[in-house]
Amino acid sequence: ILVAAAAPAMMGYVNKAKKASYLANCRAVYVAGQADITEQLGTTGSVATTNMAANIHKMVPEIAAEDIVFDAAAQGKYYVVVDVAGKKVTSVTYTFGTGADDKVVVTPGTDSNVMS
Repeated sequence: ILVAAAAPAMMGYVNKAKKASYLANCRAVYVAGQADITEQLGTTGSVATTNMAANIHKMVPEIAAEDIVFDAAAQGKYYVVVDVAGKKVTSVTYTFGTGADDKVVVTPGTDSNVMS
């Protein structure tokens, strides 16, 4: 009886832990993407997403380059939106399930060091 009563609560804790982990990863991808843009600007004077996934992976090795995408939102991928003209990462999204709450999004806040 105790197991049956505790199971739903445990699933809620598991989902919260997953969400916190993915949010931390999204923040790491955001910071690494912005660092790559800064590096590109210093080296070439322009921004391209061509090698950005590989460069983010070098900065955040626990996230595989193939798990970082720029062209379409895909479940189980870190979807990075880059404003090439504005020379910045505008958001990173990760969808890990089909529920309404199974998504984390990192966007720049009003302060450049704050993300929501």
